[in-house]
Amino acid sequence: MNSSEANQEMNKKILQRLASDAEKLMSLQMTVDNLRRKLDANRKARKPKNVDFETVKEQLQEVEETTVQLVNLNSQLMKSTEESTSYSPSSGSADSKEVMNIRQKRVSEQARKGV
Repeated sequence: MNSSEANQEMNKKILQRLASDAEKLMSLQMTVDNLRRKLDANRKARKPKNVDFETVKEQLQEVEETTVQLVNLNSQLMKSTEESTSYSPSSGSADSKEVMNIRQKRVSEQARKGV
């Protein structure tokens, strides 16, 4: 397996993991939406429970904002990985391969750090 094939294989694995993460984030978004609907329904019903609706609402808002940020980050990482996959140095020069390796390392580090 040459360097280009190894890079493509690594990018494929990264994309698979990012796709899996995207599915988990979508599930998390649906859960937050369901919790928000339940919170609103309980608040409207005014059930006498020991729940601070405002605190729960603020926490849900924080989770929702964080989830949106993670979805956006995941999307950016997927786009970056796809672009590096589609970038194939035709000349095979050492500089082109080095650029691709650096780009790939950055994407991997960002994915690992969640940046």
